[in-house]
Amino acid sequence: MSSRAVIPSLATLRAAWRLAWNGDPLESDLPMQGEHRVARSRVIVVGTLTLLSLIVVSQDPGNTGYRRAVPVNLVCLALALVVLVATRRGTRPTWISVLTSIGDVSMVSLLHVAELLQTTPSAAVNGRITFAGYFFALIGTCVRWDPRLPLVAGAVAGAQYALIAAAGAAMWPSTPTPDVLAYGGFDWGVQIERVVTLVLFSVSCAGIARWSVQLRASSTHDALTGLLNRGTFEGHLHNEWLLAMRRGAPLSLAIIDLDEFKQVNDRWGHAAGDTVLREVAAILRRDVRRSDLVARWGGEEFMVALPGASLPDAADLVEELRTRIADTPVTLSGGRDVRVSLSAGVAVWPVDGATAQEVIACADERLLIAKRAGRNRVVTAVPTAAAV
Repeated sequence: MSSRAVIPSLATLRAAWRLAWNGDPLESDLPMQGEHRVARSRVIVVGTLTLLSLIVVSQDPGNTGYRRAVPVNLVCLALALVVLVATRRGTRPTWISVLTSIGDVSMVSLLHVAELLQTTPSAAVNGRITFAGYFFALIGTCVRWDPRLPLVAGAVAGAQYALIAAAGAAMWPSTPTPDVLAYGGFDWGVQIERVVTLVLFSVSCAGIARWSVQLRASSTHDALTGLLNRGTFEGHLHNEWLLAMRRGAPLSLAIIDLDEFKQVNDRWGHAAGDTVLREVAAILRRDVRRSDLVARWGGEEFMVALPGASLPDAADLVEELRTRIADTPVTLSGGRDVRVSLSAGVAVWPVDGATAQEVIACADERLLIAKRAGRNRVVTAVPTAAAV
């Protein structure tokens, strides 16, 4: 085989590994990104343990314990690599996070079982290094953006270790063996304490995960409406624009402004204005597509990004939103119903601009045209008379 044939193959493998290792944040939701980071840590830990086992066996071929561990480590490393590739992009299905969380603690339990199979029960139930693996596995559940996962993994770890402790007690030797002399005798109090510690640690991890989710929500979402805030929206919009360029798909943007909103605040107070904003935001969040982005742009303005939508499709969706909001009365605290209307400007990449900011500027210009034309309408093009 010529060197010219080998070099491209090596370059291809290197590129494939780089993609698998780095993942693709532009095509992954946040839970999948967290799952991918855990997958990378898993490969590092299992790979290191596998390498150590191979080194020990190469230097000491008679070491039965490590020789038996090599096939198990290789299988675990292969599974870790499969998960790494599977989590490099996309929206994370719930079953993946549940499966990997349970799998991580089960790998630690498997190491304890291996010690039982080697007839060293004291090493299985009193060893500290292997048992510490449970805590590393549970820490990994904190970055998966789901507070339920630490609880599930902790419950599984506690149940598995309880069975291991029971098996160790059943096979405990009547006379002290070398492993008992090295690791100590059997104490049910210690074993119960270990199980309880695992459960309590998983509860703490769940609290950390829940707090992380809350902190992210407070930093990325508008406190009043619950929609994305402007800074977060602009970050997501940049990613959507990069994806649109990569796929050659359109990206439509709509700027929505509530008509004469100041009159609501002046007539019924700012609390009434806040109620109107929350109700309008709820309609926007409910009626857009799952792939769309909705943000509070500022004051009574909202921004909607519609990936993959052509200008006519985006105009139809925004028109439906305009009709729905105009036809839905907002009930204020005193029982009074008020109605609001909206004006909107819609533009699309790449027809109306080469960058996302240019498309936003175009949509903003069309919003002004809608306002000047009498409000309560959606504008998707600059009229000839206005352009002149």
